[in-house]
Amino acid sequence: MALVSDDRLREAFSLALEDRSSGYQDLVSNSNVFFHELKKRGGWKTFSGPQIRERLLFAESGTYVRYQGFDFLSPAPAELVNDAIFDPKMAAVSVTIANEDILKNSGPNQLMDLFRVHLEAAEQELQDRFTEDLHGAGTEYRQIGGLQLAVPTAPNSGTYGGISRATNAIWRTT
Repeated sequence: MALVSDDRLREAFSLALEDRSSGYQDLVSNSNVFFHELKKRGGWKTFSGPQIRERLLFAESGTYVRYQGFDFLSPAPAELVNDAIFDPKMAAVSVTIANEDILKNSGPNQLMDLFRVHLEAAEQELQDRFTEDLHGAGTEYRQIGGLQLAVPTAPNSGTYGGISRATNAIWRTT
């Protein structure tokens, strides 16, 4: 929905008229604190392969002993490492611009490239909706499992990363 309905202030003209300040006021990207911090702290990684696997060291061997001289040690095999498995999810935002608007936004009166503005807006929309997903429970169609799934209200039920919280106490949040 346009901020102004007057035909004289349409998007293409807004980006091409003379005597306007360069750039635009970004009213969107400053709302992405969670996504910004996630990327800043290195929590954003790419993946390859059919699934996303996160290696977990989930137990101790239980063989710690104090000894002196020739006391017996207690060696015992133990499974210490396993994977949490997540299916990758995809998201997209469409970018469509009429050729007439591209032509109206070219030449010496162009302040900003209309296509570039649409691409930047699409990237920002993608980040905004993904930020919402990061807070969600993954219940929407093909949505990632966000914080509501990772930190549930009922910590001893459900699965996360293919691991059951009911049967694995270490996977329960407290």
